[in-house]
Amino acid sequence: TELPAEPKFVYNYYKDELEKAGFMINEAANKDSIRQFAFKLDDTEGVLYITDNTQKEGTDFVSLTVNIGK
Repeated sequence: TELPAEPKFVYNYYKDELEKAGFMINEAANKDSIRQFAFKLDDTEGVLYITDNTQKEGTDFVSLTVNIGK
């Protein structure tokens, strides 16, 4: 089952909220079918990765990986 929210919404939501919290964002891809960015603040870092079939509504795949340092 796909996520009902559109990929652009998911991408912008996490990007905006992480920036508000002080994370630095390093955008790698922001296209219709693939969206990805890395984020970092002190010892905490991670990646948001989204893939989507643009022919269907919603978001097909989202991965949020967070590595918490010391």
